[in-house]
Amino acid sequence: MAQIPNVLLQDSWSEDLKQSGLNLLSQGKVRDTWRLSNDYLLVIATDRISIFDFVLNALIPKKGEVLTALTHFWLTQVLTNCEHHLAHSVEYDDFNVAADLKHDTYAGLELPNLPAERCLVVKDLTKFMYNFEMIFRHHIGGSVYEKYLETGTAGGQALPPNLPKWSKL
Repeated sequence: MAQIPNVLLQDSWSEDLKQSGLNLLSQGKVRDTWRLSNDYLLVIATDRISIFDFVLNALIPKKGEVLTALTHFWLTQVLTNCEHHLAHSVEYDDFNVAADLKHDTYAGLELPNLPAERCLVVKDLTKFMYNFEMIFRHHIGGSVYEKYLETGTAGGQALPPNLPKWSKL
């Protein structure tokens, strides 16, 4: 897992979410995931930037908003015939449940300071998921490389010993 510089770990809304009783489940390179209920998660896209599992000590303003808008667009406008994990707003047409959290009470929560433009409420599908990784770029790196160093394998396949990080496979 990539190390996030300490100065980038806290943001203006994290304290509000903690005070509202939400639990931070994971803090990734770009997104933070909070437990909203037994069945739903609140995913907040940050302005953090990363390169090959390394988080830079800088932010790109509005990046989280753009990532969220792109995801919302693809799930609601392009992949309209595919089942997905996005939870739709009860109150606002064409919005995600994050709008309900910001403007109304949803599941007993009201979070007026929530940056809804960078938030998605999604179904928690972890009980239906299988943990595996795929290599798309023909190179071994990231967490796959870490596993290779421990086991000599990637994706269950034995690899030659002593491969340098980012070797072409």
